[in-house]
Amino acid sequence: MPVKRTPILDIAQKFDLTVKRTIKAMEKGGYHVAVNHEGGYVEDFPYGHPYIIEIMTSSTSGGDQKKGTTVPMAFGDAVLGKLHNGPGINYRQVWARMVSQLM
Repeated sequence: MPVKRTPILDIAQKFDLTVKRTIKAMEKGGYHVAVNHEGGYVEDFPYGHPYIIEIMTSSTSGGDQKKGTTVPMAFGDAVLGKLHNGPGINYRQVWARMVSQLM
């Protein structure tokens, strides 16, 4: 969420509150409030539209120790510059999660 220094009066008008009540609410909410001869401001007050970021992960099958395809084994081989092969995707679990998210 973008934030900026915002005059207390602007916040009070936006939420149809008195300046005194706005200051009290901002302090209770943990905002830094600075009051001066111009009325004051709230530091880092949210404005604009929020940015939404979705991070999706994929489940792995766990790998096979005999084949050296577990995550730690594949990582170790990669760090050492050796050929490596990691675990595969757990398709059943990935599909199950995708279907529940779609619903």
